[in-house]
Amino acid sequence: MLVGLWSGAVAMAGATFAVLVIVHFFGKSFLEARATDIVAAIPETIISTTILVMAANVDWNLLISMFVCSFAGAWVGSHMAVTHGDKLIKRLMVLIAIIMILKVLIGYLISQLTPKITHDIMTERRAGCSLF
Repeated sequence: MLVGLWSGAVAMAGATFAVLVIVHFFGKSFLEARATDIVAAIPETIISTTILVMAANVDWNLLISMFVCSFAGAWVGSHMAVTHGDKLIKRLMVLIAIIMILKVLIGYLISQLTPKITHDIMTERRAGCSLF
């Protein structure tokens, strides 16, 4: 339901950037940009859904659950966006952008530390030392 809420109110991953482009380069409000992006995504969604359903096994039980939760979340999120307007959308987009940046930075730092920690453990084991 949270995914549907985010999608209905603000945007999903690639759509976030599309909304920002529409706002910045075309001078639209965040609400107008999101509405435009949603409608523009209909052909993309139909085409990709058709291709992916034909090419993969779909877990229909999971799909139904995701569909119902996304529908409910999008319903609530869209109403929140219309009720609270640009102010809410802008704040949520900034918050999510900060969270995404932090996630990337933390992931990068972990990836840089993991090889060193693994190397140190292996070096100590080869030297006959044990950490445990």
